[in-house]
Amino acid sequence: MKIFKFLIAAALFAVLLVSCEEATKNTPLGGEYVNATIDGESFKSVYIHEIASETGNILITATNLATNPIIINISDYKQTGTYVLDDVLTLNSISYVVDGTTYTTSGTANSANKIVVTKVSDGHIEGTFTAICTEALGEGTVTITNGEFVSDYELNPAE
Repeated sequence: MKIFKFLIAAALFAVLLVSCEEATKNTPLGGEYVNATIDGESFKSVYIHEIASETGNILITATNLATNPIIINISDYKQTGTYVLDDVLTLNSISYVVDGTTYTTSGTANSANKIVVTKVSDGHIEGTFTAICTEALGEGTVTITNGEFVSDYELNPAE
């Protein structure tokens, strides 16, 4: 009987380990996530909020356990394709906030900064991104690589 209890306990522990391993893939929000590598460190979202307009703009804000947000802003998101973030006049940008300091692609010209929208359907968007974000005063940078996002959204009516 002790062996039977031990086997049941071992089986439950194994299920728990597998469940924890799946959670590290970071899809706890109904399949929504933003993952990236920032200056060599892993970023995995635990909270996502989206704002999308009928006019074609979407803002995805994802926060990790340390409450540092990545903000992805895409203009004309209703089509797949590559959005190079080198035009200071577009709304397309990626920002990252850490320790109260904001790093952003907005206002910079760097062809390495891009968002690739790979899938768009009613209320759903997926893609990848890379960026070298600069501090507002230009004193520091953060490098974001291996970025990927999967997000569901609802349209906010145009004003």
